[in-house]
Parts: sequence; C-alpha cells; structure tokens
Amino acid sequence: EEVFNGDAFNQALEARIVELKALNDQAGLLLKSAAPEILLGTYRLLMQSYDSVGEELLGYRPQGVPADFVKGFQTQMKSMAANFHKQAGSYYQQGRKAIAAHKLSTLFNLDFQELRSKHKSQAPVGVRYPASLSLSPMDTHKGVK
Repeated sequence: EEVFNGDAFNQALEARIVELKALNDQAGLLLKSAAPEILLGTYRLLMQSYDSVGEELLGYRPQGVPADFVKGFQTQMKSMAANFHKQAGSYYQQGRKAIAAHKLSTLFNLDFQELRSKHKSQAPVGVRYPASLSLSPMDTHKGVK
C-alpha cells in the first residue's frame, strides 16, 4: 500500500488545472470565431472537463494516513470540487442559451437537457423539436408522385 504523498498530489492537481486553463484559452478562441453549430461541442467539452476534475477530487481517497487526515482532506476536496462543478454548470447554462439563441439541433443537445426525473434509472427520451425541422420531401405529399 502506497502512502499518500501530498507534494505529488499537489503537483498532479496543479498540472490538471494548467491543462484546464489551456483548454479554456483554446476554447475561448474557438467560441469567438466558431459557427453556432460548433458552440455546443465546445461547451460540452468544457463542461465535461471541469466536471471530470471535480469528480476526480471527490473520489480521491488518500492511503496510508490517519483517518482524521482523510476526513479533513476530503472536506477540502469537496469544497474545491464544488468550484469545478460550478464552472461546469456555467458552461451547461451557456450551452442551453446557445441552443435557444441559435435554434440549434445537434447531437450535443442531449447533453444540455434538464432531466428532472423522480426515478434516476429512467433514461432521457430526447429533446422535442418542431416537426418542420425534421421533414423531408418524402414526408409530404410533394414527395409522392
């Protein structure tokens, strides 16, 4: 069993934060110049990246240290993870605004649905769009000869 090394953990965390900052900088440039269809993919990547770091912090358990250290460590990580989840939530909201503003219909729309199901095992059914957005000439009488 490996004993928790605080310095190594801090270096790894700092490296993840630097990666997120670089991703954020690149995404910012893309968001300024991208077509509306690219917005959702960019917001999705940012949202998932920040959420992933938050989940990693919540799930990390230092080994080989006293129980009171673990408890204090997890309290600190919970606070730090909340900041990453808050930023992920911000990108989620920006994605929802982009969908509404640009009337986007992409594969990424499902990632920006609000799921308010009482039963967590219930799978999402998708997003509803006006039928006119999905009609082809074969769906109308004009396509039938």
